[in-house]
Amino acid sequence: WAKIPAELRDLKQWCVAGADKSPITPSGRRAPVTDESTWSTFEAAANSAAAKGHAIGFVITATDPFACVDLDVKPNTPAEDLARHAAIVSALESYTERSLSGRGIHVWVKAAIGEGARRDSVEVYSQARFMICTGDVERDLPIADRQDLLTNMVDQMRPIIDNKPTPEGPESVADDVIISRAMAAT
Repeated sequence: WAKIPAELRDLKQWCVAGADKSPITPSGRRAPVTDESTWSTFEAAANSAAAKGHAIGFVITATDPFACVDLDVKPNTPAEDLARHAAIVSALESYTERSLSGRGIHVWVKAAIGEGARRDSVEVYSQARFMICTGDVERDLPIADRQDLLTNMVDQMRPIIDNKPTPEGPESVADDVIISRAMAAT
């Protein structure tokens, strides 16, 4: 966990990950992502988690500058999804770590997108979300400001109604087109 960027570790937005991956306090109580009084320091969460053999995680809020792109990988993930994930990691060029399973990827950036967005095996969050952090570094880079790229990516993930992106459901555009559009817009 020492490889987790200091700018995340310095915030009092940490929880222990329970056996079901939900956030809990170092003492084992439920820790809602909307109740900052239940979150703790990195050190408190890490010490408790280490003693219990648990993981730790960061609560992303609308008031911090961070967003996380969660690239989910299962044993049967198609090659085209893996290629899309690699393109996203390359385009974002920011601190990246492997997920708890060791297969998935979390890319941390500075951006705000409002409500989370999800399409297939790609999820993006910048508020009200608990993300387990492993420190199992894939790309040891500073957390980069990727507001424009992430905004464009998320806009492409959401359907368009009356020329405005909406949080309901995916737009019917191929994933490689979405990545290309997002990268071209930066």
